Amino acid sequence: MPDMKKFSEPHVLVIPSWYPSNSTDSGGSFFRDQVQCLSNEGVNMGVLVSEVKSIKRFYAQPIFKSNISHEKDGNVNVCRSRSTAWFFFSPNLTAWLWKKRVRRLYDAYVLQHGKPDLIHAHCMLYAGWAALNIKSVTGIPFVVTEHSSQYALRNTSKAQSEMVNEVIAQASQLISVGSVQGEFLSNKFQIAGKRWLTVPNVVNELFLEQEFCETSDSNHFTFCTVSLMTKNKNVELLIQSFYAAYSNNNNLRLRIGGSGVERANLELLARELNISEVVTFDGMISRANVASFMSGCNAFVLSSNYETFGVVLIEAIALGKPVIATDCGGSADIVNQNNDIIVPVENPEMMGQAMSDMAAAKDKFSSQDIRDDCLNRFGCRAISTSLKVIYGDALG
Repeated sequence: MPDMKKFSEPHVLVIPSWYPSNSTDSGGSFFRDQVQCLSNEGVNMGVLVSEVKSIKRFYAQPIFKSNISHEKDGNVNVCRSRSTAWFFFSPNLTAWLWKKRVRRLYDAYVLQHGKPDLIHAHCMLYAGWAALNIKSVTGIPFVVTEHSSQYALRNTSKAQSEMVNEVIAQASQLISVGSVQGEFLSNKFQIAGKRWLTVPNVVNELFLEQEFCETSDSNHFTFCTVSLMTKNKNVELLIQSFYAAYSNNNNLRLRIGGSGVERANLELLARELNISEVVTFDGMISRANVASFMSGCNAFVLSSNYETFGVVLIEAIALGKPVIATDCGGSADIVNQNNDIIVPVENPEMMGQAMSDMAAAKDKFSSQDIRDDCLNRFGCRAISTSLKVIYGDALG
């Protein structure tokens, strides 16, 4: 990380690749959390939201025109458009439409709020591509934070790779949310003179403000997770691991928050292992209820194959909960000796043993120590300080 330098607060315009439709929407909530954090720390923040929905959720919008609205979210000016992903099957057309839509939003924003000093794009495809387009016309520098796991989980097309290389070459600063992700991106897209800095996601203040409470069931040790039920999230591994631990300790319980395409298969697995009575599928947990759901458990488990970061992990430790996580990339920057255990991916025996060990040693964990560690590393002051340095360097 560069040394801190004298720095006056700039006008920063954020371009996220997706963004919550309101304060209770969980989609892209970590983008909003960071924007609100920086705003609270005195940075003049604005946001351009190109809300592009699948053609399956048709808004009856013309292809080249989008309704533009101006909103005030706290002290943050948000300029938003809604449109339809007519060309979701074509990276080139998708990128072209992103440029057009975001440029229209930019022009509308500047008319009301003035020209920004710096643009902060979140994800190279396609917010970074749109920021590059604005730079080419206006000369406004941009930084980009990459959040997406797509580069590790699937191949990008030739056209997408060319766009990414151009974004990397033209960005004033490159940010990854995890050190493992940053190293991967450095190796995949090798451009001389470019390096990836690491700035993690910020934890939402609501999790730090939640009072510590006893679990609703003091007779049992309850693990929980909150996850989409997809192959990558690998909740199957969690259920198999819990089965191994439960076989040695029938006081264990498991609660699973979330839903998805794998839910029916996972419920069937629990029945086949004869643990359906001690494994609860709670369904989708609203953004407003995640903290109370986690608070009702003794420990949190993440079983993903790959994560660039792991927002649910920092939310869990903000609540003072010890965690068990697979070595999925992002967890390496979060899990430490204060909040416990990393296990290999796809190893139910080791994860099951970790669950058994955690339940047996439950008294060794200090909720306050775990929370304090979270605040020091992922709290607003820590993250905003890092980003202000990066903004200062980008502006020269």
